Order: sequence, then structure tokens, then C-alpha cells
Amino acid sequence: MKIKAWHFATNDRRLGYGDGRLVVKGRTLKYTGKKPIMMCTRGLHASERLIDALRYAPGNIICRVELSGEIIRGDDKLCATERKCLWWIDATDVLWEMACWSAEQSLPIWEKYYPNDKRPHNAIKARRGWLKGLVSDQELAAAWDAARDDYEE
Repeated sequence: MKIKAWHFATNDRRLGYGDGRLVVKGRTLKYTGKKPIMMCTRGLHASERLIDALRYAPGNIICRVELSGEIIRGDDKLCATERKCLWWIDATDVLWEMACWSAEQSLPIWEKYYPNDKRPHNAIKARRGWLKGLVSDQELAAAWDAARDDYEE
């Protein structure tokens, strides 16, 4: 049986926990341990839903994978003896955009209590400007620092 799933890799695309193997498109990685695979402990993990995989993300590299060999199923992830990387993409910008969108969803609540405080708006605007190359790292850091300052109305 083969199952397509999602896996987030570290930004250098190397396996964690002292393994260090590189995740490469088209390559199948195999669990080489002597003990049986075990959810959250031993084996190669992935999630059928991308949003579930995000919960375990050690970095910004999204991999579409195919699990095979022995496979066990958990609540929101799978564990297998084999995981083939079908493709991967650096999703840093997409994840920052998602964070901006998520922050915007809470703005009406913020504005209810702090109608004159535009710091959250400014921080979101700065991040989006940074993504487009219009805001420097220093300007982004200043917007972040301002957003964290105590608000005095």
C-alpha cells in the first residue's frame, strides 16, 4: 500500500534526530532502525492533511511524499518504514503570508478594545512589505519592537 501525504523538512532538507540524510526529490528514504516503527518515536512521519503536517514543521520546506512499506496511522499523522519525496518547495513566503492573514482575522477583536492603536496593522503591513523587498530587515525589526511595546491610550 502507498499513501500520499505531506511532510515539512528542516530548511537545509536534512533529517533530524541525528540522522542527517538529505531529502531529495525522487529519493526514497528507508527507516533503518532495528526496533519496530512507533508513532512519534521511530520511523518516517507525514500527515495526510497539509494543515496537520504544519503542526510538526521543523522548517519551511513542504514535501509531497509517498509512504510505503509498513505504515501505522495516528490521529493526525502516519509513520512508515519508507518515505519517497515526490517534490518539495520552500514555502517561507507562503507561510509568512498565512501568518499575516491569520493576524488580520483577529484585528476586529483588537480594534474593539484598542480602536486607536494601529501597531498590529503596521506590523502586518511591514511584514508584507518585507516579503516584497520594500521593507528592510531593520525596518521590520522596528515594527516588531513597536508592536510589542506596552500600549498606553
